[in-house]
Amino acid sequence: MLDVSAAAAGFAGTLVERLDAIATTLDADPWQELLELLHIATRLGLAVPERSLQDRMFVLLRTRLPGWIAECRDAHEPRYRAVSAILAVANRLNLRTEELRARLMPLEEPVASDPSYWP
Repeated sequence: MLDVSAAAAGFAGTLVERLDAIATTLDADPWQELLELLHIATRLGLAVPERSLQDRMFVLLRTRLPGWIAECRDAHEPRYRAVSAILAVANRLNLRTEELRARLMPLEEPVASDPSYWP
């Protein structure tokens, strides 16, 4: 059997470093990449340092994200896309995001009720 413990530890460290590097960015792409890395870890059966990631995300959710959400004006703007990606990462890490998501609902309702956006 292949011993992947060293690779798993390295990957876990990469996840933490990546989160630390993007914690202040409002670009959705790095957040989407982090989310994909978390999904890859799950598919490969690699341990994710959830506690360490949760601690960092919790601080972000309490300190920065409320202000970023308050500055969102439209569901089509890049800020909204970034906030949604951040919430997806938080959700993947089993953090409660309902209250923050509820603040986005006024932006989402016009899009949800517009049939031109439906596939």
